[in-house]
Amino acid sequence: MLVQSSTASEDYAWLGKFPKMREWIGDKIIKSLEAYKYNIPNKDFEDTIPILRNSIEDDTFGVYATIAKAMGETAQSWPDENVWPLLSKGWVSHCYDGGPFFSDAHPVGSQLITNQHAGANPPWFLVDASRALCCGRSITADPTRPLWRPSSRSTELRRCFV
Repeated sequence: MLVQSSTASEDYAWLGKFPKMREWIGDKIIKSLEAYKYNIPNKDFEDTIPILRNSIEDDTFGVYATIAKAMGETAQSWPDENVWPLLSKGWVSHCYDGGPFFSDAHPVGSQLITNQHAGANPPWFLVDASRALCCGRSITADPTRPLWRPSSRSTELRRCFV
């Protein structure tokens, strides 16, 4: 999903549980839809290295072009690399209702909804990672982080974060 942003922040709104249909007997029963929203402020990010203009103009071996390309690849994979740590912080990071993202008590209308299951085993996540992860290193990336190889599908998804 591509989300364009032209403001300082974006409001994301949704409607709560949609009521079920029932057989119409007697008067109509008008049900209300609960409305929810949360706001995500846009943030600026950068990665800057000092390079003299003459060094770029005199670069006969294409070293700086290679570095610039690697920096672009790193910037492209940055959102993907940062989404995974959010999962481990999901029990302490707050979401739209002010509670932890993973909680057994999200208020939705008059009900409390859970998106976690208790147990002694470590948590697991079902993730649609529609692209390969290879063990490599980017020139400008942290050598302990994997190098992501984007597919055309993930590139479209990533544009909303860059």
